[in-house]
Amino acid sequence: LNFKLIKIYLDTILQIAISNIKQKNFINIYLLRLAHLHHEMHLESFIFTHLVNKFKLPFINNISWSLNYFKEDIKMIKVPSGNFTQGSKLNDFTFDNELPYFEQKVNNFNVSKYCITNYQFLQFVESGGYSNKEYWLPEGFRYIEKNKLKHPFLGKKENNEWYEEYFGLHKLRLDHPVVNITWYEARAFCKWKGGRLISESEWEYLTTFFDDNY
Repeated sequence: LNFKLIKIYLDTILQIAISNIKQKNFINIYLLRLAHLHHEMHLESFIFTHLVNKFKLPFINNISWSLNYFKEDIKMIKVPSGNFTQGSKLNDFTFDNELPYFEQKVNNFNVSKYCITNYQFLQFVESGGYSNKEYWLPEGFRYIEKNKLKHPFLGKKENNEWYEEYFGLHKLRLDHPVVNITWYEARAFCKWKGGRLISESEWEYLTTFFDDNY
């Protein structure tokens, strides 16, 4: 492979993309975003396939994960009520399930200021959350029983340390957002904490609220 030519090719594409964005050409910007999202889907498929098949990458062993996490409880913020336009307008980059857009009122609600971390979710795991039906919907509990799930991570616990399967076995990054959980697991965690998952409307309103206020 001629890496110099590849770099020239990619730089040329980048400059064309930047030029189209600056010109605010809607059709070209739409196609650029479509290509970008399509590319991300392929990358996601490659990564998922590698993880499921437990392939190891030679450079991953040189990475040292940080365990400088904060053992803090969830910090909540209050989001005031308001109205917003839910969905997308036709002059935006739009998927079919975002149409038609409509005006929506949302009541005030509380939400976690930050993503739920692996450390915070592990408190649910360690407290027996995966064996207590009280926190689960019936179909959710049947799911974890059928799959014999005791925790959400693609790894294991050894000598009181949690590990994850990430191109090989590595210590779990406790300060990172929790991943690889189902909707049922997320809901059970929220019920254990005395809360709930926010609704689709609340989530979209939340992004609008932060865009306007921060």
